[in-house]
Amino acid sequence: MSKYFLTNILAPSLILTLSACSSGGGGSGSSPSTAVPQYIKSPKANCGSKDCFSGAAVSSQSIGTLSAEGDSAYQDAKIRYSDVKTVLTNIKNVVDLLNAAADDNDITSCDDIPTSGTFTFGSVTYTLEPGGESWNIGGSAVPMSHKITGVSTGATVQYNFNCDTAIQRLHVIQSSSGTKTEIYSEINLSTGETKIEAGQASSSGASLFYFHTNGGDKFTLANLLSDGSSAYSLLATSDVLNPPQTDPESQYIEVVRSGASNADLDTADWGFNLHGTAGGQGNSYRGCIGNYRSSSATSYDNSCNASSVDPVNSDWGTQYALLSNLPPLLVGDGIAVNSWSVVGLEGLTIP
Repeated sequence: MSKYFLTNILAPSLILTLSACSSGGGGSGSSPSTAVPQYIKSPKANCGSKDCFSGAAVSSQSIGTLSAEGDSAYQDAKIRYSDVKTVLTNIKNVVDLLNAAADDNDITSCDDIPTSGTFTFGSVTYTLEPGGESWNIGGSAVPMSHKITGVSTGATVQYNFNCDTAIQRLHVIQSSSGTKTEIYSEINLSTGETKIEAGQASSSGASLFYFHTNGGDKFTLANLLSDGSSAYSLLATSDVLNPPQTDPESQYIEVVRSGASNADLDTADWGFNLHGTAGGQGNSYRGCIGNYRSSSATSYDNSCNASSVDPVNSDWGTQYALLSNLPPLLVGDGIAVNSWSVVGLEGLTIP
C-alpha cells in the first residue's frame, strides 16, 4: 500500500507572525536575524545529537547487510524515521521564524510573547490567544500558555505551546485541502528526552506515528497506516527488555512489521506466525537486528528479549513476547482512537 504519512504539513504559512506583535503593535515585516534565542522549542527525532539508526552525525545514515526479511523491515523503519524527520524539519523552520520575529520585536522570553490581538500578513490573518488546552504524554496534564492561529484560503494552522523551563510542549494542528494533520511533542530541556505523537487523516486514509528517545541511544518508533481496505503497522525499538547483551542501546534493535488488518502495537503480542504466510500474514516480520549501526548488521527471526538472540526451537516460546508499552494516544479523537491499533486508526478524527 502507499505509505502516505504526514506528507503535506503546512510549513511556510506562519511566516513572521510575531513581526507584527511588538508591544506597540505594527511591525515592519523585515527579515530578522536567525541567530536568536529559542523561546519556542521545536522537536527533533534524533538520539541526542546523533542519528538514531546510524549512530553517526545527524546528517548521515548507513545501511547494513541483512537477511531478506530483516533488511526489508529494517529499511521500512528507516524510511518512516526519515519521513518524520522531514516533517519536523518543516515545523522547525516555522518555529525558527517565530523566534526570530519575537527577538526582532524586543521580546526577551517565551512568557513575553503576546496572547492577544489579530494581525494580517499578506493574505493570512493571525490570531494570538492564551492557551486553552492541557497535554502530557504520561503523567499529569499540563496547560498550554499560548495559541497562535493562521488562516488563509483553504488552509488553517494552529500552534499551541507552553513556556515551561523544564519541559516545553508544542501542539500543531493543520487543515489544508481536505487533509488534517496533528503533531504533539514534549522536550525535556535538561535531559533531551523527547516524545512525539502525530496523526494525519484524509479521504484516502489515516496514519499515526510515535517517537520517543531518552535523550541518548534508546528510542522507540511506531507507525500505523490504513486506507480502509489495507493496513500496515511497524514498530522499531532499541529499548528492548532483558536483552542478552551488554550494550543494547547501540547494538540491537527490534523490528515488528505487519500487514494484518487487526494489528495492535500496544501489545505487539500477535497470535500468528509473522514469517511467511502459513498461519500468518504476508509482508510481516518480527526480528532482532544485531549490530544495527554497523555495515555488518545481522538479523535474527526472534524478539531481542529471548533467552538467546540466535534462537533454537526450544527458545521460540518467547518469540512473540510483549514489546512496546506505548503511551495513550493524544492525537485525534481519543474516544474513537483508544489504542495503537489498525482498527482504532480507521476511526481517527482530528479536530
